[in-house]
Amino acid sequence: MWYKSTDKLNPYVRDVILDFSKAFDLINHHLLLDKLQSYGLPAHILRWMTIFLLERAQRVKIGNEYSQSGHPNGGVPQGTLSGPKYFLVYINDLRTTVPLYKYVDDSTLFEICDRNDVSVIQESVDIASRWTEQNDMKLNSEKSKEIIISFAQDGNF
Repeated sequence: MWYKSTDKLNPYVRDVILDFSKAFDLINHHLLLDKLQSYGLPAHILRWMTIFLLERAQRVKIGNEYSQSGHPNGGVPQGTLSGPKYFLVYINDLRTTVPLYKYVDDSTLFEICDRNDVSVIQESVDIASRWTEQNDMKLNSEKSKEIIISFAQDGNF
């Protein structure tokens, strides 16, 4: 999408890549089930998902030894077909003031600005930050990055 900005006179693109810390591990099962229910899924599908999320047991094997079985308090299983889909449902209600593209555990905000425009992307970063607090998630400040792309010959933006 940002390539369209080359049609403008003095554009630049601000691109903020948000990385969620331990994205699959921090998903709150009850919030996820509420979000799934809001889509109007049939009761039998919701029951299956509830059992899958809340009654799942896991254990660790080291060598030939197994740990005691335990039930995870949150998160969705990684390496499954459903894990990324559950995560996308979980973050689907994250709304921002600039375009937001969601891909597994990363989300990208971007805006196209003219040199004289006031950027509003920080407002969207703040919205995303508040959303993470309300949904028991965390942004990874070390991996979240901003990229500025300018097509101006003088490099000013």
